[in-house]
Amino acid sequence: MKITFTAAALVAVLAAGCGAAQPSSHSPANPTATAESHHPLSKAAYSLQLQHVGKSLVAALNTLGQKPTDFKRIETNVGRGQAALKEAAARLAAITPPSDARSDNSKFVSGMRYFAAQLTKLKTAASHHNLQAVIASDRNLDRSPVVTSMIEAAADLQHKGYKLGQLAPSRKS
Repeated sequence: MKITFTAAALVAVLAAGCGAAQPSSHSPANPTATAESHHPLSKAAYSLQLQHVGKSLVAALNTLGQKPTDFKRIETNVGRGQAALKEAAARLAAITPPSDARSDNSKFVSGMRYFAAQLTKLKTAASHHNLQAVIASDRNLDRSPVVTSMIEAAADLQHKGYKLGQLAPSRKS
């Protein structure tokens, strides 16, 4: 079992380094940065945002480890995963995606916030060295309607031609 945003493949998941992902046109030195944030991003610019968010999320969530028995690592790194998820959600909430991506973007934002909140259960299970609870927590996250909605949103965006990078749903065998 891999304890990461396996369900959404995010996936991405989730955005310690997202601040560096801003397109250069939004730099603080650019006087139009505020005005531009209210206009929808182009498909390419939005795709770039999703790719950066995904890369950051994967890096943060992979710190949780590969083994459900690595209790100390899980417990120690849940906070990093939660922070990354919250930052990614805030980043996506602050942009204006193209009109055909707005609903999917909202699903990502809601899903990432939910995921961050639910990681507390994983941390608690790990702190008690409860393998069954760790596995159950991970499984419940992967099977939750919110995560399923995120996977569907990612698939929808891919179908529309957006490049998601690591936010793209994985194929399960």
